[in-house]
Amino acid sequence: VGISLTAAAYAAGNMVAMWADTLNNTPRTALKKDAAAGASWHEVVPLRFRRVSWIYDLFGNSSQTKIVAENGRVYALGSVCKPHDCNDNEAAFLIEPGGGHAVGAILLLKNNKLAMVSYFGNATALEHEWLRELLIAGRNITVQ
Repeated sequence: VGISLTAAAYAAGNMVAMWADTLNNTPRTALKKDAAAGASWHEVVPLRFRRVSWIYDLFGNSSQTKIVAENGRVYALGSVCKPHDCNDNEAAFLIEPGGGHAVGAILLLKNNKLAMVSYFGNATALEHEWLRELLIAGRNITVQ
């Protein structure tokens, strides 16, 4: 018995596959190949960070990005940090391949111990938790 896919589902599946393959390289490359996802990401990045290429274009050192799902939607979840200054400068992203939804967060450290996570985009509680966990995992810090 064959399963027929709608054109949209097929395209979405191909986009997720492209992201999974591209993420072995960099999130920046995935954003370039997936213009709709890139537009979604660029739209939610706060104005003050739009000239910061490691955040706006995800052009930095990246963590191991993974594909996650929530409520039938599939996302790429990962983080980037400022090249040569990762300890105090890290941003996390959650981007839907093919566009449509993107959210992010930035870890703001003070004295390497006290931190605040600043979110952007319209994230659900679970998405906030994914981003927060990604940014503070393995760090010895207190989050406000």
